[in-house]
Amino acid sequence: QQADGIAEVGDNSAVKRYSVKVGGETYTMIVSGGMQPVNQALEILYQILPYILGIAIVVSILFALGASLYLTFPIVRLSQLAQNMAALDFDSSYQGKRTDEVGVLGESLNELSKNLSRALEELKSANEKLKSDIEMERKIEKKRIAFFSAVSHELKTPITILKGHLSGMLQGVGEYRDRNYYLQRSLETTEKMEDMVKELLTVSRIENNKFITQKTDIAEQLRLQIADM
Repeated sequence: QQADGIAEVGDNSAVKRYSVKVGGETYTMIVSGGMQPVNQALEILYQILPYILGIAIVVSILFALGASLYLTFPIVRLSQLAQNMAALDFDSSYQGKRTDEVGVLGESLNELSKNLSRALEELKSANEKLKSDIEMERKIEKKRIAFFSAVSHELKTPITILKGHLSGMLQGVGEYRDRNYYLQRSLETTEKMEDMVKELLTVSRIENNKFITQKTDIAEQLRLQIADM
């Protein structure tokens, strides 16, 4: 029809109006249809809508939990690994296969753990060596103190002898009037003191790793020591 019509919508039907041109003339096409199937579909949709919303909420919660676990579990694991490293426990490591930032962080922690473990082992080894060196130095120091104490005692004897000879010769007491004899004895005592000083220098060179080897006759050394005593 060429005249404008009115679209009507009822409970069970609906009318839709469209303007079309045919042969240069403008017409109005009216399409009508029943609303019962639509109404039934809407009623069914309204009935199942709470279930759909419930299912959507449950699925959303499950997806949220899954995503949370996927994101937070590696972080919790890395946190535990960092705490173990802080407690100097380098046995555990990150075993994940992820290639994102979390995976890169895990690999970095593994590398850090290896480096710290190696550094700690080197530090322990150096500490043990230092303790050994300190203990050896203490033993050497004790031996050095004992040696110089013995040398001081040995030097005291010839010094006392020299003092007695010189005092006796100066005062002309008794047999000390024979100065030539006691001067010779004093010279021998001085030579012994010189030998002791040479021994001290030898010990000093040995401590500075400047070793000097020399052949000696043990029997002759014993004979001289017994003769002196």
